[in-house]
Amino acid sequence: MDDKLFDACFQLRFQGKQCERAANKCEGEAQRHKKRVVDALRKGEPEKARIYAADAVRKHSEGVNLLRMAQRLDIVQGRLRLATATKTMVKEADTTAKLLGKYMSNLDVLKMSATCDAFAEKFEDVEVRGEALGTTLEAVSTPANMEEETDRLVAQMADEVGLHLTRDLPAFQF
Repeated sequence: MDDKLFDACFQLRFQGKQCERAANKCEGEAQRHKKRVVDALRKGEPEKARIYAADAVRKHSEGVNLLRMAQRLDIVQGRLRLATATKTMVKEADTTAKLLGKYMSNLDVLKMSATCDAFAEKFEDVEVRGEALGTTLEAVSTPANMEEETDRLVAQMADEVGLHLTRDLPAFQF
């Protein structure tokens, strides 16, 4: 975002915040006038109550108008930011499109396809060898008696906590 546009967005946001603060102040004044209306009515002064009521209505209306102004300023600021972002995105998309065009003109599809096929073939070879190695290591590292010991330990621990394996833990079928 260039400096002038940034400054404009900042000023719009600042003015919007000032409008919101002024609207809150107006609402506070309207509430004070409403309290004065009640006090005047209690004292039996209907003319004063009418004046305070008119002031309360005016201040409330003024606050609503200030909030509308703040909203409009926020909308304008959002549109300015969107326009700037769109402008930047279009520039970047144009640059990217030009680079892709240059890249695509130098791209040999047949060579790329042959390279991908060779890679897939090598990958399959590595995968087959890895599976064979994994099977061999599993057979070496997991002797048959180790499974029996594991099952006995699970049964022993279940007995200690008062569980019956086939009834309470059906997943442990021996």
